[in-house]
Amino acid sequence: MRAAPLRAALAAAIALVAAVTLTACQGQEPVVRATERPAAFQPCPPSTAMHSAENLTHPLPDMTLRCATGTEQVELSRLGRPAVINLWASWCAPCRKELPELQRFADAAGSDLVVLGVVSGDTEDAAAAAARDFGVSFPAVLDPQERLRRDLGLVGLPMTLFVDAQGQISYVYHSGEPLTVSTLEDLSHQHLGVVVS
Repeated sequence: MRAAPLRAALAAAIALVAAVTLTACQGQEPVVRATERPAAFQPCPPSTAMHSAENLTHPLPDMTLRCATGTEQVELSRLGRPAVINLWASWCAPCRKELPELQRFADAAGSDLVVLGVVSGDTEDAAAAAARDFGVSFPAVLDPQERLRRDLGLVGLPMTLFVDAQGQISYVYHSGEPLTVSTLEDLSHQHLGVVVS
């Protein structure tokens, strides 16, 4: 008997958050009331059309996913600069350990490369709550069906892809050990030629 009011309240809350984030993505200042939380993530990087897939030996799957901050679509293989793409979920314990490390790395990297999260097999609300809890604001796209992970043929989270400016996967970090800033710096230097310090 209580499920219907709960669903109605949840739907109203989701509609309110969607209205605020849509306003932000359209370049207008969102109206944030005292009871509303600010958006958890930064805007996503734009996609570019600058590579030819036939030149790639290990291309990132040709996939478009929705940005967590609104309705814009991001073509993962067309980011146009080196990228560290981290697949994570709020329910994944190792992900939660490495998210703050990824944020520190993203802050240090600046515009030298893109740090992009792929929220995998998780809800938008749970991911945004986890991001706020851990102080994470690097951009993220949503992949509730885990299309990217399945296309890569890998099992389990987290995993991190080191992708060059042409959309080629240079390295996949898929280990039980959560990433640290130091490891991210080493792998970016080794596999992308980008020095972050």
